[in-house]
Amino acid sequence: MGDIGGAAQGYALALSLEPGNLKAIGGMARCYLAGGDPERAAEVAAMAPEGASDPDLDSVRAALALAQNAN
Repeated sequence: MGDIGGAAQGYALALSLEPGNLKAIGGMARCYLAGGDPERAAEVAAMAPEGASDPDLDSVRAALALAQNAN
């Protein structure tokens, strides 16, 4: 699967330098989702401006929407 913790640290660093970085927001949200924490993934995804689009961010939003609809 990969080093989720290491990836999360990298994304956290990127976000500390540039809080609006869509790639870092999407990547961090994906790390939380992969780690089994959809609530935190949703919180991180919500950091992106409304209407902002990035492949990782879009896929996390889609996964969260599917999970919510399944409940």
